[in-house]
Amino acid sequence: MLSLIERFLQHNRRWLFGVLLAVIVVPFVFTIGNMPGFFWKKKASQQYFGFDLSDRRKAEEAFVKGAISMLLRDGGDRMQASQEYALYRLWLLSLARDLKLPDPTEEQLQVFIKTRRFFWDEKEQQFKPSHYNEYLKEWKGKFSLRSLFEEDCKIEQVQNVMQGVACALPQESEVAFKSVRATYVLDYLEIKNEEKDPTLSDGEMRKFFEEHKEDYRVPQQADVTLLVLDSDKYAERLPQPSEADLKTYFDQHKEDFEKEDGEEPKFSDVSEDVKKAWKEEKCLAFAEEAASQLAVQVYDQSIKLGSDAWKRLLEKSGVRCIYSTPPYSKVSVPKKEGFPRELFLKAFDLSEERFLSDPQRVKGGAALVALNKFIPTHLPEYDQVRQQVADDAKRLHRKKAFQAKVDQIKASLNEKGVPPKGFEVKSMEPFTLAQIKFEDLSKILPMRSLFGFLNDVLAFQPKHWSKAYKGNDDSMVFFYCKDKQTADIAVDSEEFKHFDENFLERKGRGQAEALAGEALTAAFKSDRK
Repeated sequence: MLSLIERFLQHNRRWLFGVLLAVIVVPFVFTIGNMPGFFWKKKASQQYFGFDLSDRRKAEEAFVKGAISMLLRDGGDRMQASQEYALYRLWLLSLARDLKLPDPTEEQLQVFIKTRRFFWDEKEQQFKPSHYNEYLKEWKGKFSLRSLFEEDCKIEQVQNVMQGVACALPQESEVAFKSVRATYVLDYLEIKNEEKDPTLSDGEMRKFFEEHKEDYRVPQQADVTLLVLDSDKYAERLPQPSEADLKTYFDQHKEDFEKEDGEEPKFSDVSEDVKKAWKEEKCLAFAEEAASQLAVQVYDQSIKLGSDAWKRLLEKSGVRCIYSTPPYSKVSVPKKEGFPRELFLKAFDLSEERFLSDPQRVKGGAALVALNKFIPTHLPEYDQVRQQVADDAKRLHRKKAFQAKVDQIKASLNEKGVPPKGFEVKSMEPFTLAQIKFEDLSKILPMRSLFGFLNDVLAFQPKHWSKAYKGNDDSMVFFYCKDKQTADIAVDSEEFKHFDENFLERKGRGQAEALAGEALTAAFKSDRK
């Protein structure tokens, strides 16, 4: 629904989407929390960078401001504002508060507003006062638009400060410039884990279980019933669509009817497909509406799960119940065809009193989750997980034995410069970072190691071995730099001048992103304690 509104308004009064987002769409997500079954749970204080997000109104404002901030900054290129960005924005505001940044002056604010791409003319790519004035005229947000501008202005000052603290050693950019363009000649040594499974006694496995008991703790599980309202049952309620109805639907979903050759479809050629899609959409909407009414009736009439009134309501509503889903935890959500993972996760927001989730569209209808009960977290008995314990103990033994072998080879490389006998050293084709063939490198290193290697290779020195990298298929890989041929590049060239001008900015941006990531991670960990 949100994307449909967005497409319509982008082709019509584009500026109005920002107002709707603040006044109607985003607050709706929160205001439905006041309805039975769609409530906002009051939790213990959840402090994020000095902001208490357990308060519904404060949380609503934080996320709405994050959405509007992204909209105005990017001009609608990335409309789906994320919760992560909203939290990142709060962190930057807390830094602005700690730095005691003053509010921007009127002159600074006017300059800042002109940088918001949402107010730009799409063709001329510059600020257009009429766009801004229209937006101001229609603004009916619950918070001051000026306060949003002031906050975002300070946020960008903080980001500039963070990037400005980057420092570079003398000639560091020159070294980096030449390293990026250097030709690397490398050998590599791949060591596969060929350790065999040990034979463990029952006593050894019991000891392992006692030492790692918490690893086998069964998390809280949800026992649920899926309630499905099939959309095809509502086909009889459909009115006969007019040609105008179908053309409107076609215009709104034109991309769904594109031909394989990419040619823009014509309504006359796909009218039957449009009619079929229109009917499916209407039936889904009826099913979703019926599911919402079911939830409201349950809470309005205080109907108990499993009671006679509950059974009559399900029968009257034409609900199809699915009881075959076994209990599951958040980390072991069932994979059931046609039912998204998000639907099963809704169960963990429920309780004995509020046992029915909000509805969600699924393949061929709408579905709700009814919580039968929670199975508390518990530690299983050894005999229940004996096979898993045996597998884990053997795996750990193989890992330790393999690591000991890798350490032995590493010591040999450091002391003698060559691996022990029986290990084959292979050669790579010479490459530069600008022309490296990733398909060749991916045969040696998996993606999780590839980026670390590319970052480290700049510091490789001739006649030296690298550290060990995790390779493919449970292996470890060492690289030997046979040669590093640095091109003779003039530092007074235009190419280097451009690189040098942007070097500090890129370095600062990387430091700022790393700092932000560490702060967010620390905040989440702190909140979970």
